[in-house]
Amino acid sequence: MSKKKRPGVPAAIRLASCQDVRLWERVEQQYESIRSDKLLQAETNCPVSLDQTTHITKTQLLDIVQWKFAVGKPRPQNMGLLHSNADSMVQECSQRAIQLARKAEASQEEGQFTPDGLETIKASLKELTQLKGVGPVTATAVLCRVRPDMFAYMYDEVIDCFEPKRDYTLPIYLRINAKCLELAHNNTLEGGWTAARVAKVLWIAAKVAATDNLPDLTVDEATSAGNEKSKHRKAGKDTDTIMRQSRPKRRKTRK
Repeated sequence: MSKKKRPGVPAAIRLASCQDVRLWERVEQQYESIRSDKLLQAETNCPVSLDQTTHITKTQLLDIVQWKFAVGKPRPQNMGLLHSNADSMVQECSQRAIQLARKAEASQEEGQFTPDGLETIKASLKELTQLKGVGPVTATAVLCRVRPDMFAYMYDEVIDCFEPKRDYTLPIYLRINAKCLELAHNNTLEGGWTAARVAKVLWIAAKVAATDNLPDLTVDEATSAGNEKSKHRKAGKDTDTIMRQSRPKRRKTRK
């Protein structure tokens, strides 16, 4: 049975096709409007950044999972497996994963992973998925805090934005992560934009669109773009008409 796309995904799709950084920033500013009390609490307990960290503890992993539940669909059935991991095992696997993540590279000119960088991304994720109850989604929740420039979080809405069918596999993650990296390196989004930030703003766009009392800024942008194209088409038609009318009429010649 195929999974239905999450509410608001069309807004994320519209935003992904927009190259106006001002719209991305305006959507990002709507975050406070859609942040629930549950998410606020999860963010309070959860480390925002792990860029100076060599490993995480079991407690930190469980806190990150609560954040994951707050931004997506809770899956409490995994908690038993997560709790069964020894703290020493969490520290060992996360240390290897973080070491690998810091080695990942991408081409700055093209916004694409180098072949070695892609393999490093895979290896880093696989280190974490050795832990019980940790799949690619939870692994990305950890690694997007270590290298936000290289790892986007695997939001449901971002999967739905780029994939015809939502699934939580490594190949699908690698594809959506590459898309987020490419958008982050887009000429109009350069400067402070990372794969993780792109994914978060796409998620915000979808959550806002799914909320009745908030303005979907991507609709306004799409309407404006459509009106602009319509103006250009009309201007082109008007010019053609003027050109035809200004042509001198040919005099009929008698045979």
